Amino acid sequence: MGGQDSHLYLTGKGREYKKVLDFLGIFQVFLSIIELFLLSPMRGVLEMAMILLLNYALKNNSYRILVMYMLLIFKSTVDLLSELGLLIQKKIQGISIQQDTILYDDPTGFIVVLVLLILTFYAMANTFSFLLYREIKQQKYDMAQARNEDQEDRIIEEENKSQEDDEIVPNRHFAINESLSERISFGQRASLSE
Repeated sequence: MGGQDSHLYLTGKGREYKKVLDFLGIFQVFLSIIELFLLSPMRGVLEMAMILLLNYALKNNSYRILVMYMLLIFKSTVDLLSELGLLIQKKIQGISIQQDTILYDDPTGFIVVLVLLILTFYAMANTFSFLLYREIKQQKYDMAQARNEDQEDRIIEEENKSQEDDEIVPNRHFAINESLSERISFGQRASLSE
C-alpha cells in the first residue's frame, strides 16, 4: 500500500532526513497533546493521525503516504494562519473574541506563541518531508533504471545468442546439403560406371 518499498536503501541524505523526521515526529506528539487540551480536541486528534501517517511513511519508505502527510500539514497550516489572522484582526479592531474559537482572548499571548511555534514546526516538517520524498523517488527511479538496463542487457544477450544460433544453423544445413550432394554425385558416378 502507498508506494512502499521497505527494502529500499536510502542514501546518506535520505537517512539524515529520516532521522530529522523521526525527531520531528516525537516533537509532534508533544504538540498534539498540547493542542488536544489547549486549542481544540479535534485538532489534537488530527495531529495524532498525522503522527501515525508519518510513522507509517518512515517505516515503509512510502512516498505516497508522505504526500498525504504533507497535504495534511498544508491544510493545518492554512487553518492556523486563517485563525491567527482573524485573531490579529479582532485585536486590532478591539473586538472581544468568543471563547469557542480556537484562539480565544489570551492576555498573556501564550496561545499566539504556541500557534507560531506550531507554524514553525509545520514549515520544518513539510520541508524535510519533501526532501525525503524526493530522495525516495530518486532511489525508485534509479532502481527502475537499473532494472531496465538489466532487461536491455538480457534482450541484447538473447539477440546475440539467436544471431549465433542463426549463424550455426545455416552451416549445419549447408553441411547436410553438401553431404547429400556428395551422395548424389557418388550415386551418379556409380550409375555411370555401370
